Amino acid sequence: MVPKENDVDLNLRMDSILAAAFDEVGQIDPIVWSNTDPVFRRATESGLIPRMLDVPTDHELRGIARKLGCQGVFVFTVVKREGQVWPIANLYRVTSGRPMWQFGELRTGQRYEPVVRVDGKVDEEKTKQLLEQYGDGSLARTSLLIEVNGRPDWNMTAKSLANTWVAILRDGVLSPLEVRPRIEGDLPPQGDDRILPTQPRLEILSDNPQAAIARAEKLESDGDPDLAVLVLQDAIDVAPFDPLPRAKLAELLFRQGAYRHSAEEAIRAARLSPEQNALWLLAAKSYVALRESELAREAVNNALARGIQSSSLYDLLGDVYLLSGDWTRAVESYSRSLGMGPRPKALVGRAIAFALLGRPEEVRSDLGALLDSNPEAVSDVYELAVELLEPMTESIVAELRELPPLLRLQPRYPGHITRAHKANLQALSLAALLEQLPVPNRYSSSHNGRLLAHKLLVQCSSELLDSIQSGSKDALDESVISLSESTRLFPEVRKLYQFERRQSAGS
Repeated sequence: MVPKENDVDLNLRMDSILAAAFDEVGQIDPIVWSNTDPVFRRATESGLIPRMLDVPTDHELRGIARKLGCQGVFVFTVVKREGQVWPIANLYRVTSGRPMWQFGELRTGQRYEPVVRVDGKVDEEKTKQLLEQYGDGSLARTSLLIEVNGRPDWNMTAKSLANTWVAILRDGVLSPLEVRPRIEGDLPPQGDDRILPTQPRLEILSDNPQAAIARAEKLESDGDPDLAVLVLQDAIDVAPFDPLPRAKLAELLFRQGAYRHSAEEAIRAARLSPEQNALWLLAAKSYVALRESELAREAVNNALARGIQSSSLYDLLGDVYLLSGDWTRAVESYSRSLGMGPRPKALVGRAIAFALLGRPEEVRSDLGALLDSNPEAVSDVYELAVELLEPMTESIVAELRELPPLLRLQPRYPGHITRAHKANLQALSLAALLEQLPVPNRYSSSHNGRLLAHKLLVQCSSELLDSIQSGSKDALDESVISLSESTRLFPEVRKLYQFERRQSAGS
């Protein structure tokens, strides 16, 4: 994917279209990097593919492809720019970082050429055919674009491009593989090797957006969210300017953990209709889940500009400030949310901000007001807290490691004493947060270890202060031992937490 330019998505999305084109020929079984693909989704649910791996590196992609039993990986980018489409594709063996097949390249000065390479060498015949069909790169309209009534037809362009790629591969690098075309119609294919459907064809009610939405909701409730996504996508293709299917798709994708796609669909729907302005908050929530604070802030600002004032908005704004390290403003935003009514999420968020500011009494006050709040209801905030505590914990550990030798040399130096008091206050704040933070059941084991490690940090910092007050070298030595015990626990806790998180993603 290439990044947006001036808020315009330049990508021609055609992964499912390409998979369908490969299916038509039948030489390979394609798996699409998307939660709409059942094989991919099962792999994410089992923990084989991390849910947060939205944009993998080539190395990660090949590694996961090997786990899925794939022999090849097809990576492509198709850019829509100035009424043109520039496709670039690479086919890799999973065992090699060098492409065995390439299509298209950008030359100097953003000059596109539809060249074909096999194992790094230009396929003269295929390239000549493409140049004759689409131009040599010097023409202003060089592209593989299909137009209808003088306007780009992106869907037909995607299908044409997919068929072009599959045709070249079928007679080229994939030619050793048997062609087993899918046969549709009333009569089944003859012979024992016919391809049988695994389930009846889905009747998609795309001509009626409301019916499609109802059908999608039923499919999701029946435990088939992949088909629900397909129903809504089909409804969008038929009625691209109707915001309702896009809004429902955005909500469904968020529930399935496809946060980036959810944000993009939410923004499209919000732009189509002023009545859908609340979807800016869904986009912000998706970007917070992706830990992309700038995009989340932009979405919240769009909601504010359209007059949305709600506790959810200020919760999200607090999350944005937490992610960007502006903890004072995070406190202000969560406080504004709480001014509109009691909200567990806002209390936990504000407690995290107070902890990062080194204010343990406020942490205890906020978390004490939670009473019997359901930990599962704030599980996303718990994960955010763990993430944000890591750098602060590392900072405290670094201070507590540096201070003992400094205090041995200058036990009464005011600067060292100030640093010791600050480290103690920060350690107390993080421990207070972890002691009262609602903990989802799946994280209970790692949380107990994390809490013990932080209590040892508090003990270490308290022993440092004791040594300053009493001048005791024994207390200073004890602080070093406490720090050693604490830092020994942290790697084990992190490893256990990541395991629990993967298990949760696969459940």
